[in-house]
Amino acid sequence: MGSLDLTGVRLFLESLMEDSRVEVLAEQGAHDDVLDETTGDLTATAPAVVYDGPGLVLPMGGEGSLSDVDTQTAPVDSDTTHKLMLPLSQEGDIRLGHVVTVKAVSAQMGDAATVGDTFEVTQPPASSMVAVARFAYLKPARP
Repeated sequence: MGSLDLTGVRLFLESLMEDSRVEVLAEQGAHDDVLDETTGDLTATAPAVVYDGPGLVLPMGGEGSLSDVDTQTAPVDSDTTHKLMLPLSQEGDIRLGHVVTVKAVSAQMGDAATVGDTFEVTQPPASSMVAVARFAYLKPARP
């Protein structure tokens, strides 16, 4: 018995993400301040970039949303408002608490008003049994 070839579906989803970009930073407060030994001041360091590439931030539910695929689990955080769709080939260890910033939105797939919005990962990316993309759950980032 042959396996199901979902290459066309994966390529279609990746084409939807083509002109959209997200940046994922290590969680807020997870980076160490550096002591300036001459002044005695602590200087904040920038959080590490975990992922910077194609991706879509989509609202949960409602018209035009992508429903969960097959066996993917539902979010456990009640504040979850959005999904992050990433290419299946996405590299980077995105974890709970990491911060996602919308950097660009394709005209066909998103709302340009979301550029600059930040979200916190409430469930790290996973793919379902039918692997065509990776999905993470998000909530608005705390200020």
